[in-house]
Amino acid sequence: MRPLKAPGRIVEALLDQPWLNKYQIARKLGLSYSRTHEAIARLEKNGFLVSREIGKSKAGLPVKAYALSLAGLSAALFYDPARWKKIDEIAEKNKHLLPMIFGKWDLFKKHRCDEYIVLRLKNILKSVAVSSDQGEPFSNQHLAKVVQEEILAPESAPKGLILAIISDPELKRYSELTHERRLLMARHLSESMEKGLEAIKSGNPDLLIRERETRLKNGSFRSRLDRLKEIEREIDKLFAMKFQS
Repeated sequence: MRPLKAPGRIVEALLDQPWLNKYQIARKLGLSYSRTHEAIARLEKNGFLVSREIGKSKAGLPVKAYALSLAGLSAALFYDPARWKKIDEIAEKNKHLLPMIFGKWDLFKKHRCDEYIVLRLKNILKSVAVSSDQGEPFSNQHLAKVVQEEILAPESAPKGLILAIISDPELKRYSELTHERRLLMARHLSESMEKGLEAIKSGNPDLLIRERETRLKNGSFRSRLDRLKEIEREIDKLFAMKFQS
């Protein structure tokens, strides 16, 4: 096996021990500071790291600590599948990445649905890793929301996952909000498609514009849009609280 280059070694180090600063990473890996700085800059540019300020240097400059982003974790697991064997340890050390999953890992293990979640994660994170390789940028928080929605609000789920969600107020509320949002969006999309087909069949594209203007003034349509916005705000608030914890 070929030795990893500096960026790969940094990914491995942060997978094992998140939230290290550049000096700690350089010392841990035996790299020069300049080489560490260059590798971290490259990883940050590609969206593989997240950072947070942990203090000031003697010169008054911000000192940052680094951890893998969800895209970085996806790449680490995709290119070395053997790491999945350490998922319990990874979940414990990387709660900041998937707070509603890794942060609830003991609960999922208690209800024996952790193996199901690992299978779902493997499929989802594989897609994330491939997309990252193709240069598609990701917002870590947005990506976490997408991944967690896929796992925690599926069309069908094993009994253990359902019991885990019901037993936890945060998971239960999140699942309720997500399903309500899906129903509202499905209804919204269905109505839009119906009106679009009517406009196409009539040969009058202006009909679609007039219909949209009418619907925007319609009370039930407006209330549905307002409710969707409320749901998004509540989900965002729930995630923000978990990301800050």
